[in-house]
Amino acid sequence: MPGVPSGRGCEACRKQKKKCDQARPSCSRCSRIGIACIGSGQRRYKFVEEPVASKTNSLVPASHRAPCLKVNSITWVPSNGMTMVTGAFCSALSVTDVRYDLSVYGQFFKDIPRRLGENAALDASAGALTAAFNSIYSGNRSVEAIEKYVHALGTLRASLSDPVEVKSPNTLCAIYLMIVCQGWIGQHDDCTGHGEAVAYLLSIMASQGYQAQFGQEFESELILTLCVPVIFESIGNPKIKLHPWLWKLTEAHDKTVTLEGMRLGNLAKLPGFIKYPELHLLEIETLHQTIQNDLPQTRLIISKLSEQGMVTMHARYQALHGILLGSSIILSTIMYYFGNGDINTVADTEALIDELIAIAEDGLQYRPLGSSSVPLILTVGWVASREVSRRAKIEGLIAEYQKDFAISRWMEVAGWFEQELNGRCGEMLSTTKEAMQVQSPKNGVRECCVM
Repeated sequence: MPGVPSGRGCEACRKQKKKCDQARPSCSRCSRIGIACIGSGQRRYKFVEEPVASKTNSLVPASHRAPCLKVNSITWVPSNGMTMVTGAFCSALSVTDVRYDLSVYGQFFKDIPRRLGENAALDASAGALTAAFNSIYSGNRSVEAIEKYVHALGTLRASLSDPVEVKSPNTLCAIYLMIVCQGWIGQHDDCTGHGEAVAYLLSIMASQGYQAQFGQEFESELILTLCVPVIFESIGNPKIKLHPWLWKLTEAHDKTVTLEGMRLGNLAKLPGFIKYPELHLLEIETLHQTIQNDLPQTRLIISKLSEQGMVTMHARYQALHGILLGSSIILSTIMYYFGNGDINTVADTEALIDELIAIAEDGLQYRPLGSSSVPLILTVGWVASREVSRRAKIEGLIAEYQKDFAISRWMEVAGWFEQELNGRCGEMLSTTKEAMQVQSPKNGVRECCVM
């Protein structure tokens, strides 16, 4: 920053921008008006910024110069509320940790960002989900998450009132996202089922001749995924009717599933088996044998995945295996009570419950999302178990999983399930007791293993 010579005029003349004769000790202008003359005839210097390139070239030899870093200007990208929601959703999808991987709720999640901006309900639900996603880490419901959840509910109601939007797959997806959000940030008093609404919308799609094809498109994967919570909710909600729409939607998909016990059409039979077991004894025995044939295959797959260190797939197949175990336990319990099993059935059921406990213990490492299906399956094991010690162990595991999400009281679910089975068993006992007593001891009355 070198100095550059400046003028020699006095301060008063320079300030007034007048020509100074630079006389000493006082210039003629200052003498005429009678003021002090300061700096007349003195040399001054002003300093200017020297360009970096010039300074570098003059001081450093060309052979020793470091390359100059060229900094490009930052480009401003326009943004709005929709781009922020899309970015936040994509950020959540980028999480690959099995404990927080959103793909556990369906592979179609990856296609949601490209559909944002088409449906107000889906946009609001995606915003609510991304806000609630942070609550999984903190364990607390943030004000932002609650506000966005309430806003999304209002937007969803408006879409359901629209005769066009109500039939849109985007609206159906919005409902599913709200179900997920409710599970994350809802409290026990907030537990409101959405199964009736989802079943109604799915029945509309079935009436229009739609059939889900496995692995083809967003709508198919969404419909197949939504069928699962509707099936389980129908166990406790008699207003949900699965026949015939569910079979119409899933028939083509079920033909591609190699594990027959995991076909949605077979899972959808469970609510009817639990409510009216005496009407389906032959079907119950057939499905039980089918699941027994599937279990060795899933055990082998889980073992190979564990050896190969494929954590995410291992967690997914453990959840699938747990569903098969739970279904088998329910069916074997019904078979034992109604005389279609023997003492070996009890031993086999207890062995399945022990296997279910082992899966739950191993699944603790995948909490909260990677093993989110485990608590419901544990309630089945608790209801069917005959030993106090085994029940106590299951209760401890349920209590541990209960810490993840507050909305479900899993021991209350287990108590309700036990009451449902006991009530049905008691009803059947009172109507068939006399007839069963005249049978041979081999086929005589047996105490219900869940009473």
